Amino acid sequence: MKALSTLCLILLFTQAFAQPFERYKPLLDTLFPSTELGYSRSLSITVPLEYQQNLEASFPLILIFDKQNTRSHTHILRTIDYLTANEQMPSAVILSVGSEVEKRYGETQLSISEPSAFGEKNERFIFNELIPFARKHYKASNFSMLIGHSRYGFFTTYLFARNPQQCNAVIALSPFFQQVQMNLADSLVKTSSQSTITSPRYYRFAVGNDYPDQFQLFEQKLGENSGKQSGSFHLKGRIFPEADHNAVPGIAIAPALYEIFEDWSGAQRKYMLSKSKTNLALDTLQKSINNAYGSAIPPALGVLNGKGWEAYNNEKYQEAIEAWEALIRYYPNMSEAWLYIAGAQKNLGIPFQISLKRFYAEIPQSLFYTATEKDELIEEAREWERSLEKKQ
Repeated sequence: MKALSTLCLILLFTQAFAQPFERYKPLLDTLFPSTELGYSRSLSITVPLEYQQNLEASFPLILIFDKQNTRSHTHILRTIDYLTANEQMPSAVILSVGSEVEKRYGETQLSISEPSAFGEKNERFIFNELIPFARKHYKASNFSMLIGHSRYGFFTTYLFARNPQQCNAVIALSPFFQQVQMNLADSLVKTSSQSTITSPRYYRFAVGNDYPDQFQLFEQKLGENSGKQSGSFHLKGRIFPEADHNAVPGIAIAPALYEIFEDWSGAQRKYMLSKSKTNLALDTLQKSINNAYGSAIPPALGVLNGKGWEAYNNEKYQEAIEAWEALIRYYPNMSEAWLYIAGAQKNLGIPFQISLKRFYAEIPQSLFYTATEKDELIEEAREWERSLEKKQ
């Protein structure tokens, strides 16, 4: 009986763990042949539900390294999904990159420290091959974030210090800063004080009981140069004194993501609370995001939709229409917004048939909905039309 109970618990856990994401969907699992490295890398691509190849919309790019570490990689993906679903960070295109055990050290070490290492080739793979590939084929915008653990925590830190123009944000989990002839704490501070980049850059790292001395080194260097740093660079470390090396990703990823996108989520909240006309409030929202990130990161789908329903429920139908029109501009495959617009137009006593036709024309092409959801929305629209006919 005990064995059967244990088996049931394992099955329940497996089923729960295998549940699909709330706001994301796996798109591709493949091998990416690298000319720079001379071998292929394991690559998985995860995209938001609103992603669709034939749409013009683009999304921030997140690169996660060490895909082969299933536990931490899955937790990072699920944390991104959780924060996205709660409008605490924007929808993103996620590229997860794996490393073979025998190649991982060489990928993350530099020839200045060890002549046989090939970190410089890996750097060119990331910036010359992988990121351009994501932008060309998978709707990735010019906002790029890198997430790495342990040796890839060191390497992503190096990439941020060396290429701040190409890294909008880096999260380094259990990194170390020192290798032979290299001190990345010095490099980070030097970059943040000498770079001419004016748009914000974010670096977050966290260590546990593995590298407390590295945390102290970073804090010391940061303190010594606090007056020299550019205001565009936001550098912050965090220590969890009792956390083991492999526990740090699970503990640190949520606060790091939250802090990086705190201004983005704050702008959404101000938009929802704004008493300004919808289009003016949306313009303020867009400017706030651009100022905080130097990049046109889309507002949250749920916030745009919520603003429409808030106005609608307060009988401010024209403002509701403007909010839903904005939703469609950012997320064209959110086809049901045409149905909402038609309802608001009807309440205003203006023609709504064109919006209704747009709904019927757009929803078959949308990949945002399942087939069942499409059928339900179409039936809802037809029932609404039938009720209107009875009233006439």
